[in-house]
Amino acid sequence: MRRWLVGLFLELPGASVYAASRSKVGFIDPEKSPSAFDWPALAADVFGSRSRERLWLLTWARCEARRRALARNLPNPPAGGTVADFCREVGVHRATFERLVERSLTRLAAEWDRRHRPESP
Repeated sequence: MRRWLVGLFLELPGASVYAASRSKVGFIDPEKSPSAFDWPALAADVFGSRSRERLWLLTWARCEARRRALARNLPNPPAGGTVADFCREVGVHRATFERLVERSLTRLAAEWDRRHRPESP
Protein backbone atom coordinates (compact mmCIF):
# COMPACT_ATOMS: atom_id res chain seq x y z
CA MET A 1 0.00 0.00 0.00
CA ARG A 2 2.77 2.43 0.94
CA ARG A 3 4.66 1.74 -2.28
CA TRP A 4 1.62 2.36 -4.45
CA LEU A 5 0.71 5.62 -2.74
CA VAL A 6 4.26 6.94 -2.97
CA GLY A 7 4.42 5.71 -6.57
CA LEU A 8 1.50 7.97 -7.47
CA PHE A 9 3.54 11.08 -6.68
CA LEU A 10 6.73 9.66 -8.22
CA GLU A 11 4.81 9.04 -11.47
CA LEU A 12 2.93 12.33 -11.32
CA PRO A 13 5.20 14.77 -9.46
CA GLY A 14 2.98 17.74 -10.19
CA ALA A 15 -0.16 16.11 -8.78
CA SER A 16 -1.81 17.85 -5.88
CA VAL A 17 -3.00 15.88 -2.89
CA TYR A 18 -6.60 16.35 -3.95
CA ALA A 19 -5.92 15.76 -7.67
CA ALA A 20 -8.23 12.78 -7.96
CA SER A 21 -11.53 12.72 -6.17
CA ARG A 22 -14.37 10.26 -6.00
CA SER A 23 -16.53 12.41 -8.23
CA LYS A 24 -13.92 12.64 -10.99
CA VAL A 25 -11.96 9.38 -11.02
CA GLY A 26 -13.15 5.82 -10.65
CA PHE A 27 -11.26 2.58 -10.75
CA ILE A 28 -9.87 2.14 -14.23
CA ASP A 29 -10.22 -1.65 -14.23
CA PRO A 30 -10.95 -3.34 -10.91
CA GLU A 31 -9.97 -6.72 -12.34
CA LYS A 32 -6.38 -5.61 -13.01
CA SER A 33 -3.57 -4.30 -10.87
CA PRO A 34 -4.27 -0.83 -9.55
CA SER A 35 -3.01 2.21 -11.41
CA ALA A 36 -1.66 5.38 -9.83
CA PHE A 37 -5.10 6.99 -10.13
CA ASP A 38 -6.87 4.21 -8.23
CA TRP A 39 -5.37 5.05 -4.84
CA PRO A 40 -6.65 8.62 -4.43
CA ALA A 41 -10.03 7.44 -5.70
CA LEU A 42 -10.13 4.59 -3.17
CA ALA A 43 -9.01 6.95 -0.39
CA ALA A 44 -11.81 9.37 -1.34
CA ASP A 45 -14.31 6.55 -1.32
CA VAL A 46 -13.16 5.13 2.02
CA PHE A 47 -12.44 8.34 3.96
CA GLY A 48 -14.37 11.02 2.08
CA SER A 49 -12.90 13.27 -0.57
CA ARG A 50 -12.03 16.12 1.82
CA SER A 51 -11.39 14.16 5.01
CA ARG A 52 -8.46 14.71 7.33
CA GLU A 53 -7.45 11.04 6.90
CA ARG A 54 -7.21 11.39 3.12
CA LEU A 55 -5.38 14.71 3.32
CA TRP A 56 -2.81 13.42 5.80
CA LEU A 57 -2.32 10.08 4.04
CA LEU A 58 -1.78 11.64 0.61
CA THR A 59 0.36 14.40 2.12
CA TRP A 60 2.53 11.72 3.71
CA ALA A 61 2.79 9.91 0.34
CA ARG A 62 3.77 13.09 -1.49
CA CYS A 63 6.37 14.00 1.16
CA GLU A 64 7.81 10.48 1.05
CA ALA A 65 7.92 10.54 -2.76
CA ARG A 66 9.74 13.88 -2.63
CA ARG A 67 12.22 12.54 -0.07
CA ARG A 68 12.94 9.46 -2.19
CA ALA A 69 13.23 11.46 -5.42
CA LEU A 70 15.69 13.90 -3.84
CA ALA A 71 17.72 11.06 -2.31
CA ARG A 72 18.04 9.45 -5.75
CA ASN A 73 18.69 12.76 -7.53
CA LEU A 74 15.69 12.16 -9.77
CA PRO A 75 14.73 15.03 -12.06
CA ASN A 76 11.48 16.82 -11.29
CA PRO A 77 10.79 15.65 -7.71
CA PRO A 78 7.26 16.09 -6.38
CA ALA A 79 6.44 19.55 -5.08
CA GLY A 80 5.98 20.25 -1.42
CA GLY A 81 7.88 20.08 1.80
CA THR A 82 8.42 17.55 4.51
CA VAL A 83 6.13 15.85 6.98
CA ALA A 84 7.67 18.03 9.69
CA ASP A 85 6.75 21.15 7.68
CA PHE A 86 3.18 19.93 7.30
CA CYS A 87 2.85 19.06 11.00
CA ARG A 88 4.15 22.49 11.95
CA GLU A 89 1.77 24.18 9.51
CA VAL A 90 -1.34 22.41 10.81
CA GLY A 91 -0.20 22.44 14.45
CA VAL A 92 -0.13 18.71 15.06
CA HIS A 93 2.50 16.58 16.77
CA ARG A 94 4.46 14.32 14.43
CA ALA A 95 3.53 11.20 16.42
CA THR A 96 -0.18 12.02 16.03
CA PHE A 97 0.33 12.44 12.29
CA GLU A 98 2.18 9.11 12.03
CA ARG A 99 -0.51 7.24 14.03
CA LEU A 100 -3.29 8.58 11.82
CA VAL A 101 -1.35 7.70 8.66
CA GLU A 102 -0.74 4.14 9.96
CA ARG A 103 -4.43 3.68 10.82
CA SER A 104 -5.43 5.07 7.43
CA LEU A 105 -3.05 2.74 5.60
CA THR A 106 -4.45 -0.23 7.51
CA ARG A 107 -8.03 0.78 6.79
CA LEU A 108 -7.31 1.42 3.10
CA ALA A 109 -5.56 -1.95 2.71
CA ALA A 110 -8.44 -3.74 4.45
CA GLU A 111 -10.95 -2.09 2.14
CA TRP A 112 -8.86 -2.96 -0.93
CA ASP A 113 -8.67 -6.58 0.22
CA ARG A 114 -12.40 -6.68 0.96
CA ARG A 115 -13.27 -5.39 -2.51
CA HIS A 116 -10.93 -7.82 -4.25
CA ARG A 117 -11.58 -10.92 -2.17
CA PRO A 118 -13.05 -13.70 -4.30
CA GLU A 119 -16.66 -14.36 -3.40
CA SER A 120 -17.29 -17.77 -1.93
CA PRO A 121 -19.93 -19.92 -3.66
